[in-house]
Amino acid sequence: MTPQSYRDVFLKILPWAVFLSLLTVGGLGAFGLWRNQVGRLRVETAVVTDQVHRRLECWIQDRLAIVEHFANQWPRRYQDSPEAFREDATAFIDLLPGFQAINWIDTDTVIQIVVPLEGNRAALGKKLSEHPSKEVRGAITRAAERRLPSRTSAFFELYQGGRGFTVYWPVVGENAELLGFVNGVFRLQRLVESCLAEDQLREGFRFSLFDANGQLTYWWGKPLTRGADLSATEVLEILDRPWTVMMAPSEEVMGNFSSALSWFLFVATFLVSGILSFLLNRILADRARLQRSERRVRLLLDSTVEGICGVDLSGKLIFCNASSLRLLGYESSHELMGQDVHELFHPHYPDGTPFPASECALYQAFRHGKPMDLTLQCLWKKTGEPLDVEIRIHPIERNGTVTGCVTTFIDVSARQQVAREREKLMAVLESTPDMVAILQGDGTPTYLNRSGRKMFGVEGEEELGPCLLNRFSSGLHQNPTGEALAMAQKHGVWQAEGVIEGHTGIELPVSLIVVAHGRMGGEVAYYSAIARDITRLRHAEKRRHALEEQFQQAQRMESLGVLAGGIAHDFNNLLVGILGHASLAASEVGPESPASISLRAIEKAAQRASELTRQLLAYSGRGQFVVESIDPRVVVEEMASLMRVSISKKVLLTFDFSHEAQPISGDTTQIRQVFLNLLTNASDAIGERSGGISLRVQPFHGRPDQREWRIFGESPPSGDFTYIEVSDTGSGMNE
Repeated sequence: MTPQSYRDVFLKILPWAVFLSLLTVGGLGAFGLWRNQVGRLRVETAVVTDQVHRRLECWIQDRLAIVEHFANQWPRRYQDSPEAFREDATAFIDLLPGFQAINWIDTDTVIQIVVPLEGNRAALGKKLSEHPSKEVRGAITRAAERRLPSRTSAFFELYQGGRGFTVYWPVVGENAELLGFVNGVFRLQRLVESCLAEDQLREGFRFSLFDANGQLTYWWGKPLTRGADLSATEVLEILDRPWTVMMAPSEEVMGNFSSALSWFLFVATFLVSGILSFLLNRILADRARLQRSERRVRLLLDSTVEGICGVDLSGKLIFCNASSLRLLGYESSHELMGQDVHELFHPHYPDGTPFPASECALYQAFRHGKPMDLTLQCLWKKTGEPLDVEIRIHPIERNGTVTGCVTTFIDVSARQQVAREREKLMAVLESTPDMVAILQGDGTPTYLNRSGRKMFGVEGEEELGPCLLNRFSSGLHQNPTGEALAMAQKHGVWQAEGVIEGHTGIELPVSLIVVAHGRMGGEVAYYSAIARDITRLRHAEKRRHALEEQFQQAQRMESLGVLAGGIAHDFNNLLVGILGHASLAASEVGPESPASISLRAIEKAAQRASELTRQLLAYSGRGQFVVESIDPRVVVEEMASLMRVSISKKVLLTFDFSHEAQPISGDTTQIRQVFLNLLTNASDAIGERSGGISLRVQPFHGRPDQREWRIFGESPPSGDFTYIEVSDTGSGMNE
């Protein structure tokens, strides 16, 4: 064969060779692209399945955390306040969609509280140990025996209708006793659809959810079976019984993929398509990894309750999660992106006073490059309402230079409201004049208000010491501490009156009340004690008794006055006759007659008797005293002989008169009677023994209450006085 023939053959073969080469390269490239597409779908399915698994797991764990929160807080907050349980449960149900109900179940497995009641009323009062479902009975039995949370399978008939699952979280007391269960009820369809609500997810993938026993409980699209094409599987750890999530591309995606691939195999450019597919595969793989990372971070950030924002050095917002939008009242992050954080929602103090950006904590964090914790700050919502928050600011550094910061904040409005209500309550307790104390179960005090600290002399944060009831004493209670706590525990309240020994040693009369505050089951959690100072009440009672005695004495004296007035009037009529006849007889016999002496004595005695009748009349209110200036020395000298006759012969009577003594004002007859009464009392004190009585009349200048004298009524002013003192050598009195 000639060279020309070889060349012609070569030219003929060359197109086919090139074609075959290109066809081979194109076929290999198309096959590689097909494999890459299959791998891309497999990777995308795995990434989406992982994201859905993590998202759904976080979504459910958040709601289980709410159930755990109520279980942990039940003994301290909700046990004595079911209304607080209902309010908080309602708030969380409104905040976190997916709940059917949050219930409280007692130790007899009876549902006592259902939140919300609307739509769930059929479950109220039901006893779960008698539930027709074996799953329910088994789950609550496991929770009670293991003291660990347990759940039912994901698909059984609920009391309120429909199908779902429930979680039982045991509530354990201080002594490891079972107090009951907090029950979270979920409709599986509502729970999953509230978490995975994107239409793109449902259009691009099929989804199936299997319970721990392999039962298919929820799906969209055609239900998947194990080993389905391009499927991916993830396991959700949900308490003591896991779920299995299985996802695969939707039938529409698979159909479009097959059709497009058939056309692509025919029209794709052989070599260029292979190269482009290789490059595209690399790009898609990198993009898939990036998207998976971004979705995971976004899912975590959006699942947290805290608001999280990213801010650059100029104070502009570059990132915000879903919680920050919800807390600040914005619907979309586009409303916040690029906005100045300080000008947008941090421009004022809590009282509304504006402050410059240079004082803003964000700028301080940029300036110093150090994290900052702000316990109480005020942010402003889109609606203009203030929001009390706690803020944490952490600068972001790159190569030693601050490039921005991450700001997290959490709503503390409810906590602030509780703190304000507690401050009001403490202000009331601290301002009350009564002693208020809180005692432990053994009577040891844990709180004492200001009045109580003042009563017992407790300064500041000083230890309160042993039981305050030990300072209470009463004749009826030999062991006040034990009796008070025992009776309060039995009847709920104990009260008594007695005295409390204060820090100065003075005993204060008080009215004491001890109240027992118990937990569910009758156990006493703590006691409260209130002591009221009843000193004024006692004084008022004494004054009332004194007034009653004075009134009764006045009535007796009035009766005696009427009697004395009648006797004095009749006796005075007799004395008039005696004096008249004595005077007539004295005028008839003459002064030389021996009978005149007896008549003068009769006349003198009658006059003294007349003076007594005047005293009786004055006592009864029918007569009048003759008040005149009297020299007490003259009165005593005139009565000296009568005084000596009135006392015992064994008693020596002496007089001590001062020439400086001033005259006094009074009725002579009454003054004489006072002298006789004092001398008679002194003589009676001496008795049959020998002794002496001294009568002194002395002057005094000043206030009478400066001496050890008893002053009746109001004390007179300073001046010149005359005092009369009678002393004797008798034994005296003990009181």
